[in-house]
Amino acid sequence: MNKKKRIGFEIIVSLLLIICILSYIYINEDKQRERYRISVVVDSDNGARFTAMKKGMEKAASDYNVSLNFTMVSDSCYSSEQESVVAREIQNKADGIILDAVISGGKYAEQIQMFGNQAVIVLIETDIAALEESTRILTANEKMGEELGKTIIKETDGDVKIGIVSGNADKNSIYQRESGLCKKIEEKGIKAEWIINIDTYDMKESLRAAMEREPVNILAALDNEATEVVIDYLQSVENKPKAYGIGNTEKAVYYLDKELIQTLIVPNEFNMGYLSVENIVKTLEFGEKRENITVDYVIATKENLYDENIEKMLFPIVQ
Repeated sequence: MNKKKRIGFEIIVSLLLIICILSYIYINEDKQRERYRISVVVDSDNGARFTAMKKGMEKAASDYNVSLNFTMVSDSCYSSEQESVVAREIQNKADGIILDAVISGGKYAEQIQMFGNQAVIVLIETDIAALEESTRILTANEKMGEELGKTIIKETDGDVKIGIVSGNADKNSIYQRESGLCKKIEEKGIKAEWIINIDTYDMKESLRAAMEREPVNILAALDNEATEVVIDYLQSVENKPKAYGIGNTEKAVYYLDKELIQTLIVPNEFNMGYLSVENIVKTLEFGEKRENITVDYVIATKENLYDENIEKMLFPIVQ
């Protein structure tokens, strides 16, 4: 190879090398560039429950290369605060909003619906007719309540007195769980002695006062916070009633293993989180509303706690 040819060959190789390097940099920068910005608005009394759901959201955000911004809304005046937070996030150019909403309807529901013209909104555990244009990701709330009732009836003999530690009564999901539970126990002629909801009073003190006023031998808790309140109460008394719950927190699972809780109905909250992010991404990409989704649940006990399908629900592995 003469000198001119060798120089020409070296130039071509150098140019190819530069092209390869620039292509690599461009591809990696494109991968690192977040495609969408999604804001997650959650009411603060869901802090315990939100752990598994947040892991699901973060896994989907990693898979789909989107950014997440989390905002916790205080449990007082939450409807108006949620509205202002959503408005702020849309003003800050959020492509999508995931809303774990406490909305009783009326003007707040209408306002959230209007926001849907400016960003893709996915609602978690919010099944309100006024928000039908938004995709909803739900658990089978009434069915879980019924399962709780069936389990209590099956495992209890003799005189049954049930107290229900519910949750935020403004949430449709809690109302549905409560309805399902009451429907199932009333089929057997059993009526709840009392029902405690989250309100302006301390829920732990409300439970203690209810037990002093009208002792029961069964406690049924309908969400993570309620289940943990029941656990705290049981740890503080000698004569412990049986306890059953709905939820998925480390504390609840630990005390299920310790048999302080007899049965725990566990909704797939990791999957709810993942699907909420995935839903927004696919809606933005394909330009049409995705279908509403109802996630599954499992019934966990001391005996099946480490079965494969139960473990996957309780301890989702995030790579």
